[in-house]
Amino acid sequence: GVLTTTATQVANGGITSNSNVSITVADNSAGLQVICTDADASAGPLILLDRDTASPADGDAMGRIYSQGRNDADQLVTYSQITTKAIDVTDGTEDGEMIFNVLVNGASTTILDLYGPSTQMNTTVLDLNGNLDVSGTALVTGVLTTTATQVANGGITSNDDISVGATDKIFLDGGSN
Repeated sequence: GVLTTTATQVANGGITSNSNVSITVADNSAGLQVICTDADASAGPLILLDRDTASPADGDAMGRIYSQGRNDADQLVTYSQITTKAIDVTDGTEDGEMIFNVLVNGASTTILDLYGPSTQMNTTVLDLNGNLDVSGTALVTGVLTTTATQVANGGITSNDDISVGATDKIFLDGGSN
């Protein structure tokens, strides 16, 4: 059956459902634990954040996931969050964005922004174990330091000096000396 009430309901033993659960709130509050017990290879459990508005607009925040905890002054702090936005809501040309923020020296800082064909990483250190394939232009502002052999299948353009260590070599035009 269906339970409909305008009063607060208290369940001291929790609530168990063997079907879908729909939670509707009139504000931006949250709360839920989802457990999936099937043994197949399909994704699960699933959480759907549905921004069901009668007036969708470009730039709308679609949902946000927070990770919060207390600091040493017993204050509630948001240490990280993932936000999704609808950049373009035009039928057939919809674009979305996913933004990852973490707390850096007490300030929420965007460290990764995924938008359409581009990815923006705002970090002072990028550790990469594996290959980095760049199709297009790789712009480095600052110093690019490598400890392995660099191969360029195409041109290299520098608007500044290129420094090579005393025991290192640069091969031009396929030379070996």
